[in-house]
Amino acid sequence: MNADTKRPQSQSAFICVHLRFQESSASARPRPPQGMTLVEVMLAFAILIVGMVGIFAILNAGFRAHKRAIHETEAAQVAASVTAELRADFSRGHTPRSDPPDTWPASPDYPRYQYRKVIVPLEAGRKDVDDAAADREFFVRVLVRWSEIGENKSINVDTVMYCNRK
Repeated sequence: MNADTKRPQSQSAFICVHLRFQESSASARPRPPQGMTLVEVMLAFAILIVGMVGIFAILNAGFRAHKRAIHETEAAQVAASVTAELRADFSRGHTPRSDPPDTWPASPDYPRYQYRKVIVPLEAGRKDVDDAAADREFFVRVLVRWSEIGENKSINVDTVMYCNRK
C-alpha cells in the first residue's frame, strides 16, 4: 500500500477515537438526581403534617360550634315551651308563681335541660304604665340550663306578660 492510502485511515481512526472520547466525556457529566433525599422527604412530610393539623383544628372547631348550636336551639325550645305555658296561665287569669331559687325542674320533652321561672310584678306608678293595668303586668324570666363536658351552660328568655283578670 502506498503512503497516501495509509494516511486517510489513520486520520479516520483518529477522528473516530476523538468522537468516542467526546461521547464518553459527555456521558461522564454529573447526572441530575433521579430520586429524593431523606431531608427532602422529611421536609415534605413536615409540611403535610402542618397542613393536616390545621385542617383537623378547623374541623374540630366546626363540630364544637355545631354541637353548641344544637344545645342552644334545644334550650330555646324548652324556654319557648315554658313561656307558652305561662302565657296560657296568664290568659286564663291565673298568676303563676316563681320557682324557688334552688329548684330546677327537668323539662319533660328534653330531660337533659332544666329550667327555672322568675315572675315579678311590674311596678305601679311608672310614667309609661297605666295605673289600672299596673297590677296585671309581670316581668317573666325563664332560665334554661344544661351541662356540657363538665360545664354548666344556660340561656335566659325575658318577656313581659299581661294577666287577663276580669
